[in-house]
Amino acid sequence: MLWLFFATDPARYLIINWPDEARQLVGQLRVHLAQYPGDSRGPQLVAALTAASAKFAELWREHGTARFRNYRKGYQHPAAGLLNLDYVKLTAASDDQQHLTVMLPADQATADKLSQLH
Repeated sequence: MLWLFFATDPARYLIINWPDEARQLVGQLRVHLAQYPGDSRGPQLVAALTAASAKFAELWREHGTARFRNYRKGYQHPAAGLLNLDYVKLTAASDDQQHLTVMLPADQATADKLSQLH
């Protein structure tokens, strides 16, 4: 998700409030990597994202941190228009390292639009 968010242009146009979303994602990455300091994939990912995206590099240098929070995210879909989705993160009871993040329609208008997209 981070790669698509920072290394491709479409995300900047599809996500409402992209700057705040970008800052939130970089902060979440920093928190996650701090939990696994021995995992060499973290520095490799940061290096690749820094090389691919000046915005990622700028936000990484800010040293911000953020925990995942359930929240509403807006998308500007090219065919359906504005979609409002609630992000919810579920953690497995047997393993707190396993997570499932789901996006649910935040309103009936979004649910109706999503049903027309398939």
